[in-house]
Amino acid sequence: MNDILKNKIRIKVAGPAQKIIIQLPEGAANGFPENCEFRNSGGRIMMNGMYFRSIVNIPCEFSVVRGLIVGESFHWEHREDHAFRGSLEIVSTPAGLIAINELPFEYYIASVVGSEMKSECPEEFLMTQAIVARSAAYSMSKKLHAGELFDLCSDDHCQDYRGVLRETNRILDAVNRTSGEFLYYGDDIADCRFSKICGGRTSKFSDAWKEESPHPYMPEKWDCLIGGPDISSLADYVGSDFPHALCSPSETIHKGFRYASRYFRWEMPIPKDFVSGNLASFGFKIGDVLSAQPLEITSSFRIVKMKFVGKKGECILSGELNLRKVMSLSTLPSSSFVLDDKKIEWICRGAGWGHGVGMCQIGALNLAVAGYSHEFILDHYFPGCRIGKAYEYQDLEEKIWQEKRPCYERANCYEIHRCKHGKTGDGPQNCKGDPSVFEKEF
Repeated sequence: MNDILKNKIRIKVAGPAQKIIIQLPEGAANGFPENCEFRNSGGRIMMNGMYFRSIVNIPCEFSVVRGLIVGESFHWEHREDHAFRGSLEIVSTPAGLIAINELPFEYYIASVVGSEMKSECPEEFLMTQAIVARSAAYSMSKKLHAGELFDLCSDDHCQDYRGVLRETNRILDAVNRTSGEFLYYGDDIADCRFSKICGGRTSKFSDAWKEESPHPYMPEKWDCLIGGPDISSLADYVGSDFPHALCSPSETIHKGFRYASRYFRWEMPIPKDFVSGNLASFGFKIGDVLSAQPLEITSSFRIVKMKFVGKKGECILSGELNLRKVMSLSTLPSSSFVLDDKKIEWICRGAGWGHGVGMCQIGALNLAVAGYSHEFILDHYFPGCRIGKAYEYQDLEEKIWQEKRPCYERANCYEIHRCKHGKTGDGPQNCKGDPSVFEKEF
């Protein structure tokens, strides 16, 4: 039986790195000082001048890991200090040190819900996100990091997990009310996925990843409660406002998610010389890029194959995430885009944020705001699935961690790179995570 169904999970929260800094509550771990600096030393681990073999176990109930990268390769990439429940393990690998956090699975789910969205969301949404995150974690743990010393990683490659500071009593209550509940398709736990903003149309699993088995419960469809628009081209889709889409700015935007309207339809300049460098990092040294042409566009209006022509040759790049990485200074919001050639750069116009497979988080949030139940929301995004309980109820205790939370933690901020408080985290208590609103309100 998977350890997750025994209420235990191991998450890689740091590394690979040459140095990992950890702070422990006084007396929390026998034999370890309050401040620990671990360094990679030729296959061994050095801590505060002492040498250890390749694995160091730190038995503790709480710890803080300093300077962790959040949102790696995305536009909001930054560093945060994260406090974690459970024990830590420092492991030396050929690439450097990694830190693994082992904790009860249900507490992990509580943190994921608070890391992915905000605790002020309606209760029905929080319950929806808990069930989807629980199902996703179980399914992904069996394949994304198979054969490694941990089940999942803490960033967007798996699910966003930022530790105990993302727990609130509202989230813990939602996790308690759905404890042990998964989405099932037939007799198996469904391999659920989700993204922030689908842009109005969800994608098939095979549009984003290699599909080893069918995922009929995550169909490509218009994400609305009435009929979809009469659109047949990528340009028309990107150019449409599609007011009936559940993630459209025309729908009610819950407080704290004003930024979502900027990602339903977006526009940004893409320097061609930067794309040339990105292609070289993928092994395609074709010189200065002259043109880019989509070769394959899915029926959900996402580009999955593109041809690039340069002064020294040409190449073809496949994969929606690869294209998003190449066509951006960080990572493009989605692969649903069109290009307007301006000689030294393209003006890139696009739709949505993320791969678009499964649940649209902003769409699901707007359904909850409109009064729909978590059962309805789950049926809308995962048709043919049912809710089932895999283990007995496990009551989570109320939040006890009282360390001051930075403003970007409280606001679940994806605009940290644009805000003057992004480095210090000392913004107003009632900031909604949107610098453009901040300037008007504060």
